[in-house]
Amino acid sequence: MGLLGRKNRNKIKNNVDEKPVKFNSLQIRQRYHSVRCNEYGENFGEKANLFKPIFIVGVPHSGTSVLVSTFRIHPELANWTESPEVWEPYWVEGQDSEYNRLEPKYGRDVLKMDIVRIRDAYQRYVKMENKTRFLNKNPRNVVRIEYMKKIFPDAKIIHIFRDGRDVVNSITRNMPSSMIETICDRWINSLKEVKKQSGNISTEDFFQIKYEDFCERPREIITNAYDKCELSYDEVLISKIPENLTNFNGKWKSGIKKENWNLLREKLEPTMNEWGYVW
Repeated sequence: MGLLGRKNRNKIKNNVDEKPVKFNSLQIRQRYHSVRCNEYGENFGEKANLFKPIFIVGVPHSGTSVLVSTFRIHPELANWTESPEVWEPYWVEGQDSEYNRLEPKYGRDVLKMDIVRIRDAYQRYVKMENKTRFLNKNPRNVVRIEYMKKIFPDAKIIHIFRDGRDVVNSITRNMPSSMIETICDRWINSLKEVKKQSGNISTEDFFQIKYEDFCERPREIITNAYDKCELSYDEVLISKIPENLTNFNGKWKSGIKKENWNLLREKLEPTMNEWGYVW
């Protein structure tokens, strides 16, 4: 549930419009650590670790949800999707924070209390689920690859990416047109961070999936991913995966007003070309 608890988070959420809440991430993480130490002892969680945990990341609305919903059918996996209250104990839905703004985090940002908190929470979850491997999908971690690797050195990280035009369209459907440029920048900057932070990671531990390919060949993509993650499988398991998935791309043409198309192209086209897309 996180340090704040559901009732407190709801109280804060209900009062958002009346009085914005300011969070000090470091102070709240320290408080969380202190509470857990008082409960379980000074060395709680220090030895906790997971065997090759698997993390699915991607810019929000890039296909992380459909990927994890397919990947998670493996019987060895304990899947805890999102779990923002573990990654950031101060998290409250709808609040402005570095977490929600996709602010990057690096290996140097990891504190001992973060390692202890996150390892302890996920190891307890795996034991509770009586599984052998851990799976987490969290889009916001797309800019925190180094951070995750510092906490879990043997982690397997899967990055899924998608045509930026449809990412922007999907995110801004219920937003004013003025937000389009901001969302474009988040897509561009997030993919820059992916390249920056994954550069020194082995291809055995970090690999990428193109949303469009996944929709066309989900069985092949999941089979390859299971191999990379060192998960065994048989034909029965793979037969549970659909032969193809609906590709929702192309909706940007009707979803984004034509007067914004030039801005969209100016912002996105260079990065789209880098990632194998043509306008």
